[in-house]
Amino acid sequence: MDPLLLVALGFGLFAATHLGLAWPPVRQRLVARLGRWRFTLLFSLVAWLTFGSAFATYAAHAHAGPAGLALGVHAGARGLLVAAIVLGSMLMTGSFAGYARSPYAPSGQRVSEPRGLERVTRHAFFVGFA
Repeated sequence: MDPLLLVALGFGLFAATHLGLAWPPVRQRLVARLGRWRFTLLFSLVAWLTFGSAFATYAAHAHAGPAGLALGVHAGARGLLVAAIVLGSMLMTGSFAGYARSPYAPSGQRVSEPRGLERVTRHAFFVGFA
């Protein structure tokens, strides 16, 4: 099978399981059956396995796909790429500002409605990384 297709399928499987398990009807049923803690463990395990296997597939075939676009050689594209890097760095850094009050913090505190950066994206770090 084409290495590019393998990598795309791996990350597609990660995205599908991540979104599928988080979809409210599925999530509610699983939380009712397993409990919140076990659902969190299941969600984390599935995410870890699917992302890990997708990343391992990418690492194994990193040099087998087509060459990159080399957009950095064009001045206009280089400016946009630098702006995207700065924005991504800001999102990644900003995601840690209120982490103690975040729904993702393992502190067991009461979860409040998302505000600030979390209202825009629940995964600011990962959006910035992407």
